[in-house]
Amino acid sequence: ETLGGLFGKKGGGGNSGGPSTSGSSSMIIGIVIIAALVYSAFNAVYTVDARERGVVLRMGKFNEITDPGLQFKIPLLDTVEKVVVTDIREYSDKSRMLTKDQNIVEVSYNIQWLAANAKDFALNVKTPGRVLEYASESALRNVVGKSVMREVMTSNRAQLANEMKQRLQALLDDYGTGIVVSQVNFADVSPPSEVRPAYDDVIKAEADEQRFKNEAERYENQIIPE
Repeated sequence: ETLGGLFGKKGGGGNSGGPSTSGSSSMIIGIVIIAALVYSAFNAVYTVDARERGVVLRMGKFNEITDPGLQFKIPLLDTVEKVVVTDIREYSDKSRMLTKDQNIVEVSYNIQWLAANAKDFALNVKTPGRVLEYASESALRNVVGKSVMREVMTSNRAQLANEMKQRLQALLDDYGTGIVVSQVNFADVSPPSEVRPAYDDVIKAEADEQRFKNEAERYENQIIPE
């Protein structure tokens, strides 16, 4: 009779009055309460992976950082954003820029980073990855713009990459991104493809110059004693 009342049917007897209707209302209220309790219990429990930290917001305001494992929150009041803090992520790009001696170089670089501070990474900046991209471009232009082309392309590449790392980290700290840069590498530094043949001719001419000097010195060392 109760189920029949829920589906709009009359009870078994001739009396369609109050008791059946009252019982149906009580059943509906009970079902709603049970469903609400089940929903709250289900949403009160969450799991944080070993690679993650949980950033808990209570009514939109930062409350705490939770460690890996089974955790609890207040349904409807707490929201949790999980941030992976142990994985090393990579960003690679290529950019053209002017050196100090007014030459154009094309630099391919790779940045390895991780979200070390879960709170700052989740809350301070809307898109930390995009900030990293812009900041890396700025740091690279600053470093390359103060160096001559030969330094960028040869012996000082490792030193310049380290300077870029330090400047990039300073920028990311100023923005409060929570990102830590672990490594910066210059994968390739070369002149633009449009002028590469001319640059190769210059390199070949410099090599020929050094070879001619070495041959002349050998001849000098031989002929003077004779």
